[in-house]
Amino acid sequence: MTTASIDTEMLKAGIDLRDLAGRLVVLRRESSTELSGPCPKCGGDDRFHVKADAFFCRQCYPFGNGKPVTQKFPRIPYDTAVRKYGSDKPDLRNPIEMDNVSDHFRGSGFKVFAGMLEKDAKNEVWGIPAKGGGSRAFCDKMNSWAQQQG
Repeated sequence: MTTASIDTEMLKAGIDLRDLAGRLVVLRRESSTELSGPCPKCGGDDRFHVKADAFFCRQCYPFGNGKPVTQKFPRIPYDTAVRKYGSDKPDLRNPIEMDNVSDHFRGSGFKVFAGMLEKDAKNEVWGIPAKGGGSRAFCDKMNSWAQQQG
């Protein structure tokens, strides 16, 4: 009995791993050539990356001195991230968080914000806390801008 040899290069050329992986898990486009999503093996969110000819999971197949590449990141609900950081993908290395300062401007003489808040109850004013009030140059520029706005 003879065994048939398998040409693995020809086999690889005929299979698009993105299509194959897409049958197992829901993938989203990272770039024109790469998709990502939960790993079919470990189920970890956003760990599995696949291209037409290669794939890896940062949990199942860590690389770089045998240490996993990513750390555990906090899960932040979309609305909380946008309100606190002004983005749905905040850079948490930056410790600055925004605060709702609407109450400070509601009914004040600062027409730009007070008028906006008066027009619609859903409007809000968000600011980044500046210890000491920020620099004089920044305050002067903001004052000039506010005066131009009315």
